[in-house]
Amino acid sequence: MLGKRLINSNSAAGATCTTDTLQILGDTSCVAYYKMSDATDESGNYDGTPTNVDFNVAGKFGNAGSFNGTSSKINTSYIQTGQVYSTSFWGKGFSAASSVLRDTPAAGGANTFMDIATGANGQVILAGNAALDPLNTPSADWTHYAIVLDGTNATIFTNGTQTATRTYTAKTGNNGTPVHIMSNGAYSAGFGSGKIDQIRIFNKAITSTEVTTLYNEVQCVPTIVPTDYFEPVIYTGNGSTQSITSLDFQPDLTWVKTRSLQSSHVLRSTGMDSTYTLASNSTAALNTAQLTGGRLQLDSNGFTVRDISGNGYGTNGSSTTQVAWNWKAGGADVLNQEGTIDSQVSASVDSGFSIVKHTAPSSEQNYTIGHGLSQKPDMVILKGLDSASGWFVWHKDLSQESYYLYLNGSFGESDLTQDTRIWGQQSFTDSVISTRSNYTTQLNQDYIAYCFHSVEGMSRVNSYVGTGASGNSIVTGFRPAYVMIKRTDTSGHSWLIYDNKRDPSNPVGKILYANTNQVENPVGNIMNFLSNGFELITTNTSHNANGDTYIFMAFAEENVQPEPELANSFNTVTYTGNGGTQSIDTGFKPDLVWFKERNGTNAHQLYDTVRGDDFALYSNLTDAEFNYSTHPSGDLSPTFLSNGFQTPSVTNNGINRNTGTYVAWCWKASNDSTINQDGSITSIVSSNPASGFSVVKWTGSGADATIGHGISTPELIIAKRTDSTGNWAVQAPSIGNGYLLLNSTIAYQGADPSVWNNTAPTSDIFTTAGGSGEFFNTGNFIAYCFTSIAGYQKVGSYSGNQSLNTANQINFGFTPGFVLIKNTTNANSQWMLFDSVRTNGMALYANQANTEADYSTALLLSSQGLEFKSTNINVNQSGATYIYLAIKAN
Repeated sequence: MLGKRLINSNSAAGATCTTDTLQILGDTSCVAYYKMSDATDESGNYDGTPTNVDFNVAGKFGNAGSFNGTSSKINTSYIQTGQVYSTSFWGKGFSAASSVLRDTPAAGGANTFMDIATGANGQVILAGNAALDPLNTPSADWTHYAIVLDGTNATIFTNGTQTATRTYTAKTGNNGTPVHIMSNGAYSAGFGSGKIDQIRIFNKAITSTEVTTLYNEVQCVPTIVPTDYFEPVIYTGNGSTQSITSLDFQPDLTWVKTRSLQSSHVLRSTGMDSTYTLASNSTAALNTAQLTGGRLQLDSNGFTVRDISGNGYGTNGSSTTQVAWNWKAGGADVLNQEGTIDSQVSASVDSGFSIVKHTAPSSEQNYTIGHGLSQKPDMVILKGLDSASGWFVWHKDLSQESYYLYLNGSFGESDLTQDTRIWGQQSFTDSVISTRSNYTTQLNQDYIAYCFHSVEGMSRVNSYVGTGASGNSIVTGFRPAYVMIKRTDTSGHSWLIYDNKRDPSNPVGKILYANTNQVENPVGNIMNFLSNGFELITTNTSHNANGDTYIFMAFAEENVQPEPELANSFNTVTYTGNGGTQSIDTGFKPDLVWFKERNGTNAHQLYDTVRGDDFALYSNLTDAEFNYSTHPSGDLSPTFLSNGFQTPSVTNNGINRNTGTYVAWCWKASNDSTINQDGSITSIVSSNPASGFSVVKWTGSGADATIGHGISTPELIIAKRTDSTGNWAVQAPSIGNGYLLLNSTIAYQGADPSVWNNTAPTSDIFTTAGGSGEFFNTGNFIAYCFTSIAGYQKVGSYSGNQSLNTANQINFGFTPGFVLIKNTTNANSQWMLFDSVRTNGMALYANQANTEADYSTALLLSSQGLEFKSTNINVNQSGATYIYLAIKAN
C-alpha cells in the first residue's frame, strides 16, 4: 500500500458515507435516484434517456450532468401520481425561467404534479398555478435544493435552510406523463441550462431533519487501489523468453502490442487455453503457438512472453519495444446461471470488469448470459474463439442500444435488421448481457466477452462530443493511466490507445491502434493527462471533430500527487550560461520559470507546465508563445526537472548564452494540473493554495466569461493571449477593476471595463470581458494568479513619497526575496523586479529587455520590507499609487 493511491470514502467527521446509498433516509421512501454520472436510476426502475447531455463535468459528487439550454434533456420513465412527494438535488449555474424537473404534458402546465423550474434570476422555484419562490437568489457555487409537498403545503429548502413555504393548490393530474430532467418534455420550450447532480425523488414529505441529512451527504467511492486491478507495462524484447514481474496482481487479461514493428496485437485471458491468444486487429479464431507454454503466459505477478518469429504475432522480438495492458478480474472461472444459458465468469465486482465465456446454443435464438458484475456493463467486447468472426462492441452511448461497433475495424456504429440484431433484441441488465445465436454467435461454438462498467476513482466508460478546438476537457475523476477512444458517427476512424507508461509526461501523443498492426505513431500534442481527467489539445477528427461523438474507456493511474505545501514554493536562482546543457537546482520541480538575461538585452522568457515547458512567452513583448523545441536550430527549450530545470543543449540566448549571466524566478504550483469548472468556461489549473499562486489556462468564448482559478480570492492577476499577438493584462483589485499592461509603462486604466468587465475576483473565479477587443476574446489564454499568505506572500499597494532611509517603511512581515513594483499613476514608469539573490538594489524591468540597472540609491530590500532611498518615479514618486507583489526569501 505504501506510495499507492487508496480510493476510499471521504467521510467528514461525524458524517455518513451515503452517495452510493439509495435509501439514504433509512426507509424505502426513495423511489428514484440519479447520481448523474450518466442517466441511470440507481433503483433500477426508471433509467433515463439522455439527449445532448455532457456527463464529463465535475459535479458536487463525482461527475454531473451539464445541460446546454437548447437541446439537452433526460427523459425518465418515472411518473409522479400524487401531491405528496419530495425531491432533492444539487444545482449550479441554472438559467432563468427554465425547467428542472417537470412532467408537463402540454403547454401551460395545467395537468402536472411535478413542476420544478427556475425563476427570473435562476433561483429554483415550484412553478405552475401556485408558484413558490425561495427567499434568496441562487449562488454560482453548488447549491442544495429540497422541495417538499405534503398535500397541503409546499416548502423549499436551500442549503439545508427553509427559504419558502405556502399553501399549495392541488393539480388535476398529469395523465401519465413521465418526469423530464431540465426540459418540459412533451414540447420543445423550457430547456434548462446549468449543471445538476444527485437527484432523488421520495414518495413522502421529508422532514427538515431529513433535509439536513441530504444536505450533509458526503461522497462514497470504493475502497480500492487502482493498480491492484489495472496497470500498463513497457518492456524491451530479448528474442527468447522473459518474465515481466512488476505487477501487484496476477492478470486475467493481458493485451500486448509491439510498438516498434508492424505486428498483431496479442491478447491472452482467463477462459482461454494457456497456449492460445487472440488478436484485436484480426477476425481470426484462437491462435495456437507451436511453442511450449505459448507466446503469452499469465503469472502470479505479471506474465511471461516468448519469441515466435515469422507469424506476425509479436510479444518478445529481439530489441523490440513492447507495451502490455493488464487487467485483473476474479481469477479462475466460476459457473454463472443467471442467463438463459450458463456461462463461465471471472469477475471483479470492485473494479467493474469481468470475463465471460459461453457456448452458443445449438439452434438459432435470442439468449442471455450472466456477466457476474453488480450492475449493467457500460461496454462489452464479444469475440468468437472457434472460428473467424468480428470483435463486436456494445457501448451504452451508441445511438441506440441495438447498435454495435467492430473493434477490429474503423467502421462507425452500425445496426442490423430487426430479426437478426446482434444483441438479441433484449436489454442488458445488472445481471445479464444478451445476443443471438446463428448471427452474432455461430451455433455450438465458444465465445468470450470482456465486460466493463465505470467505477468512481477507478475507471470511466463514457462518451464525449468533439469541439473542433484545442482544450476539450473530459472529467473522469482521476488521472488516467490509459485511454482508448473511438469516433462512432462515421467510418474511417481507428480505435486509439494511449497510456502513461509510453507517455510518462504531457503532452500525450504516442498512438497505438487496436484495429491495426501498425507501429506506434508518435504524433505528440494529442492530449494532456490531468489530475481529474484528460484534455484534448488537438483538432484531429479522430479525436475532436466539432459536434461529433466519441466513446472512450479510461483507467486510473497508481499515484495521486500530494497537495503542494508552502515550503519550497518559490526560489530565485542565478547562473552563468555555457551555451549548452546544465542543470540548475531550485529545490523543487517548478511550474513557472521566468528567465532574464542580466548582462544582455535578450527578452524575458516565461515557461510553465500548464502550457508545456517547450513554450515561451515574453513579458516585455506582445508576441504569441513560441515553441522553442521546434526551433530551426534545434530544441532550444528548457526541461523542468524534479529539483529544478535543465538548459537546452543548443544555445538559447534568453536562457543559456555562453558567458551570459541569468536570473530565474521559479514558482511551484500543484503537482498535477486539474480541470476546473467553477467558471462559465472550463479552465486548466495548476494551483498552490498554500502559497497563494496558480497558473490558469483557458480558451476564450468571445463573450463575457468567468474563469476558475484554484486559490483564495486573487489580489493580482497577470494574463496573456498565447496563440496570437496581444498585450499582457494585469488586474490589481486593491486599486480597482480596471487594468494595467505588464509589457507597457501605461498608467492604470480604471474606467475601462473591456478587460476585467469591471468585476472583482471571488474565491472561485475571476471575470473577463468578451467583445471585439484583443483581451479575452476567442483564443487561448494563460493567467498567473497571486494572493496574500500571511508571513510568506504579500500583494498590496502604497502611496509614493514614503520616508527615506527608514528600513521596513513598507512592512511585509517577512524578509522579501522577490518584489515586483509598478507606479500605477504615472505612464512613464517601469515594472520593477528586485530579488535578494542578486545584489540588493539591482533592478530589471518586466516590460523591457534592458540589462539590470543599479537602483540601490532609490530602493533597498530590508529585513521586513522596503527601504526607500529617493523619490524615484519607479518606486516612490510623491502622489503616485504603487502596487506590489512580495515573496519571502528562502
